[in-house]
Amino acid sequence: MYVLAVRFISEYLIYILLLSLPYYLWKRNFKLVIQIVLAVVIADLIRKIAGHIWFEPRPFMANPKVLLYPAMEKDSSFFSGHAAISFALAGSIFWQKKKTGKWFILGAIVVAIGRVLPGMHYFHDVVIGAAVGLSVSYLIVRLYPRLENKFRQLQLSWS
Repeated sequence: MYVLAVRFISEYLIYILLLSLPYYLWKRNFKLVIQIVLAVVIADLIRKIAGHIWFEPRPFMANPKVLLYPAMEKDSSFFSGHAAISFALAGSIFWQKKKTGKWFILGAIVVAIGRVLPGMHYFHDVVIGAAVGLSVSYLIVRLYPRLENKFRQLQLSWS
């Protein structure tokens, strides 16, 4: 049962967090949805670039005894994409809706722990992923009004 719970947390909880997007679309909070999507895409892009620059074998690759269940991911452990994406999502919500955002931060922490427990990532991988996700989401939330104004100016100049 423990293995099943850890596997669910490490692989699938992130998708439950991402299911918040249709809710915010339904609530017509398009600005928040755009910010979440931008933060998630940029955080994942940074992770992919970092993984190509700095290859670190996953814990189970260095020591097969640490793996809790069969894994298919053989790419770089540095840094956790699940942590980066879940914290980018949670941060985007937290920076604007503190009460709701606290629950998403908690969910992102659970996702990050769920990546360390089965031996998919080292602890520093999820900490760096969390830092990247939160930083990107913060920058997106702060810079979005400027980008929105520039887009409107560009749109008006084309009319």
